[in-house]
Amino acid sequence: MENFDNIQQPEENIDIKALFFKFSHHWYLFGISIFVAIIVAFLFNKYTTPEYEVDTTVLVKDDKSKLDPSALLGIGLANTQQNLQNEIGKLSSFSLSYRAIKHLPFEVSYFEKDGLMTNEMYKTAPFEIVFDSAVSQAIGLKYNLKFLNKNEYKIEAEGELIKKYNYASRKFDKGEIQKVVFKGKYHFGELVHSPFNSFKIILNNKFDPEEDFDKSYQFVFNDYISLTKTYMGLKIEPINREASILKLTLKSHTLNKAVDYLNMLTQQYLDRNLDVKNMIAENTIKFINGQLSIISDSLRSAELNLQKYR
Repeated sequence: MENFDNIQQPEENIDIKALFFKFSHHWYLFGISIFVAIIVAFLFNKYTTPEYEVDTTVLVKDDKSKLDPSALLGIGLANTQQNLQNEIGKLSSFSLSYRAIKHLPFEVSYFEKDGLMTNEMYKTAPFEIVFDSAVSQAIGLKYNLKFLNKNEYKIEAEGELIKKYNYASRKFDKGEIQKVVFKGKYHFGELVHSPFNSFKIILNNKFDPEEDFDKSYQFVFNDYISLTKTYMGLKIEPINREASILKLTLKSHTLNKAVDYLNMLTQQYLDRNLDVKNMIAENTIKFINGQLSIISDSLRSAELNLQKYR
């Protein structure tokens, strides 16, 4: 047998000095890479719309009595979890979100164009759109607005396959507008009437003539159904396994708009529970009054029979 113990493997030594001189000849590539990375990071931070996370909590009450047989059998925790899942289903339902959206001023979205970015302005726009809810409006059609002076402005819009929505009936009109091309110059407060929309634009107290004349704005009409689908993607979960408190979390690019939606959603959730309790109480009172009427008739009939017998 051959002995391999004395065979030594050649050691691989890295010449750091030679490697350094080798890379030093291409130093400009490192400088360009760092410069490009800084530019990309700057543009990303400047032109990326920030996303905010808003959350709120809701206490879920258990209406079961303390003498609930399930609690005596030791399965009360399972019933509590089932009750929480039921309430999560209610909070994430389309009907509750739709009810909240109807009570919020989300029909018109306002935007400010800042270079390559378009930022939504919620309750901060220097103008307001006033429209008749009984007149159908073109949904999803973006109007570009530019102030000309304190009294006049110009707007223009282009779009395809535009639908019209009636806020009073909460229904879409039949058919679609194949192509929309609209331009015009109007006075503030003047009715803008076209086959697509009918509204007025008025200035509010946020208007600043020294700054707003140099800016470009946009606005668009929204329907309740699309808004509801947009805001239904919130996360709902208990704060811990033992608690009956639910945490609602919503991510949005418009902070104040998300706050108003969560507040309205929880308010409508509480109001709907109160409406259900009031309806049960009213039906109970109606039932009792009906039974009292029947009993009164029976007592009156019995009294007459007794008088006849006497």
